[in-house]
Amino acid sequence: LVAAVTTEAEALERLRHHQADLLLCTDRLEQGNGGSLVAAAKRLSPQPRALLIVTQPRRTMLIHTALQAGCDGLCLESNIGMGTVLQALRCIAGGASYLDGDLRGAFLNSLPGLDGRPLTPLSSRELEVLALMAESLNNLQIAQRLFLSAETVKSHVQHIREKLQTRNRLQAVVHGIRLGLVDWPDPG
Repeated sequence: LVAAVTTEAEALERLRHHQADLLLCTDRLEQGNGGSLVAAAKRLSPQPRALLIVTQPRRTMLIHTALQAGCDGLCLESNIGMGTVLQALRCIAGGASYLDGDLRGAFLNSLPGLDGRPLTPLSSRELEVLALMAESLNNLQIAQRLFLSAETVKSHVQHIREKLQTRNRLQAVVHGIRLGLVDWPDPG
C-alpha cells in the first residue's frame, strides 16, 4: 500500500512519487472524481492498473471518462461484500479486464460514441478471443482454452483492439457487445 488519500490531487501526487502497480479508487472523491483521476493516472509512466468502484451507476459520463482513459475494471459499490472486488483484482492482476455484471445493462445502453462499425470485420478466431475476453479471461487462460500460444492470443487481442478502434481490453469488450459481436457470458 503506497497511500490512502481522499482527493484527486493527493492521489496524483503520490502516484508521481511512488511507483504503484494498482490504483483503486471510487467515482466520488472529496475533491475531483475517480474518472478524471483514472485518466490522469493513465497518462503517467509507468501506468498503474486501475479499478474504479462505482458508487452511483447513473454517473455514466464519469464512468465513460474512466473507460476511455483505459480503466481496467469497474465494480459497483453495493456489490463489494459479494466478492466482486476480489474477482476484479484477480482479473486485473492476470492482465484481463473486469466489468461488474450489475453495471452492464445500464452502462452499455448509455455509452455515447460506440455506434460505429469495425474498420475490418473480425475473423472467427478473433470473435472467439473477444468472447473469452468478455468472460474476463487473461491471455494465458484464453491460450489454454483455444490451444494457442499466449503470444498468438496477444496478437489477436491487438488486432481486435485495432479493428474496433479501442484503447484497451475492457473498451474492446464493451464495444464488441454494443456492436452485437459477442454477448456477456451467462454467470450461471
